[in-house]
Amino acid sequence: KDDHRGLKTVRALKNEIAEQIIRPLVTEIRAERRIVRSTAIRRLTGVEGGIALGIAAGDGKNDYRLAVRVQRRALETNAYLRQQIEEAARNKADITYIGTVFKGSALAAPAVLPWHQLRQRPLLIGASVGHYSITAGTLGGFAQHMASGKAVILSNNHVLANENKAKIGDAILQPAAYDGGRKSKDKVGELL
Repeated sequence: KDDHRGLKTVRALKNEIAEQIIRPLVTEIRAERRIVRSTAIRRLTGVEGGIALGIAAGDGKNDYRLAVRVQRRALETNAYLRQQIEEAARNKADITYIGTVFKGSALAAPAVLPWHQLRQRPLLIGASVGHYSITAGTLGGFAQHMASGKAVILSNNHVLANENKAKIGDAILQPAAYDGGRKSKDKVGELL
C-alpha cells in the first residue's frame, strides 16, 4: 500500500494543476480569440489548448512525477507556464514537446501544416503573410502600384503595416512569423 502513496500524490497534483493553472489559461486564451486585433509576435504567451497532463515514471521504483505533454513549442518554452507548473510540482514535472498527435497512430507523426501556412513560391492568394513583427495574416490579392508600376501584394493594414507602426522598407514575410517565416529567408517584399 505504501507503494501507491507517490502515485496518489501525483494524481492529486495533476488535478490541482489542471484546475488552477491550465484551465484558467486556456479560458483566457479562448476569450482573447473572440477579439480581433493585431498582436506583436514577441508578446504572445503561446498558451492555448494542446496541453495534456499525465503521470510519468520518476527516478526510482515507485517514484512518479507529473507528465506534461505539449503540442506547440511555444508552450514548452513558455517561462510563465513552466514556472507555474514546476512550482506546483516542486520541480518534479516532466514537460515534453510531442507535436501533433494523430488519431489511431502508434507513433507520433510529424506536424503537417496546412498549405496556407507553408512557404508558397510563387505567392498564392490565401497564403500566410505579414509584417515581420506581427503574428500572421492572409495574402488577399495582387495589384500594380500606380506610382512605380511594381507588382504588389494586398492585405489588411494590421497585416502588412502593423497598424501603421511599420516603416517604409520593412520586411514582409511569407509565411508570416507565426507560421515559421524568418526575415533571413522568407522576405517576399518591403512595405511601400
